[in-house]
Amino acid sequence: MKIENPSILVVDDSRLIRRRICDGIDSSGLATVCGEAGDGQEAIEQFRKLCPDIVLLDLQMPVMDGLTALREIIAINPQAIVIVISSHVAEADGVQALSAGAVALVDKSDFEPDTVMTTVNEILTYV
Repeated sequence: MKIENPSILVVDDSRLIRRRICDGIDSSGLATVCGEAGDGQEAIEQFRKLCPDIVLLDLQMPVMDGLTALREIIAINPQAIVIVISSHVAEADGVQALSAGAVALVDKSDFEPDTVMTTVNEILTYV
């Protein structure tokens, strides 16, 4: 069953990247950004508060890294849909993220907002 107009929490320490992702989501008309966070700790707080359908999560962030935040989010809700967006997806961090519960990885090094929505739509086809 596909989630119609999913709510998305965007987590990245770069305001520029967050803005690009949010703009891409907004312009697609296929989802709604329900919140943003700039670090892992804030991501967990927002996840608890907003209960988003999907979390787009960077791995390399201050205060609390994305991998630690991912594990906490999955502990809160084992069915959480977390898509990691990072320039480290091909490294051990990407493998660890999938092992920790991420459902997909998007490489930030060749990032385009359309890539994010394509990945989101592919994931939602299977949930």
